Amino acid sequence: MEKKLKPLAVLAICFTVTVWGLSYISTKVLLQYLTPVEIAFYRFFLAAIFLLGICLVRKPIYIERKDFLRMAAGGIVGIPLYFLFENNGINLTTAGMASMIIAIIPVLNVIAGAIFFKEKNTLRSWLGAALSFFGVYLIVSLGMGLLGEGQNSLKGNLLML
Repeated sequence: MEKKLKPLAVLAICFTVTVWGLSYISTKVLLQYLTPVEIAFYRFFLAAIFLLGICLVRKPIYIERKDFLRMAAGGIVGIPLYFLFENNGINLTTAGMASMIIAIIPVLNVIAGAIFFKEKNTLRSWLGAALSFFGVYLIVSLGMGLLGEGQNSLKGNLLML
């Protein structure tokens, strides 16, 4: 990567992580005014407008025919289902618990890869997954007064998972 682009890339990553991290809190706040389905709809509506703008400015990406059906199915079914589960889960649990459950996903990916696909994970991948989870744990536990409001139900936690 060119030296000029590296600071821009780091800035873009920091922005993405911040927006992603704030999504649990903002969803919890929005649930006071909107239903989980409405939140998902508005999220996709805004994303569609943003992506349309990018498509108008940049050259389109070519998608091979064999991949198109899987990508379309994932976009039409998978992503909306994910956000419906997430929005309903956040509605029934705390934003802090929701973010902790999502933070465990890298750890579960490493474990599932080792069990189901016989992947040989390096110490680096195990440490990365553990640090990911531990970082979220520290942030959530330090800010539990802000994030810990609301009920913490098994149903909400299972929907998040």
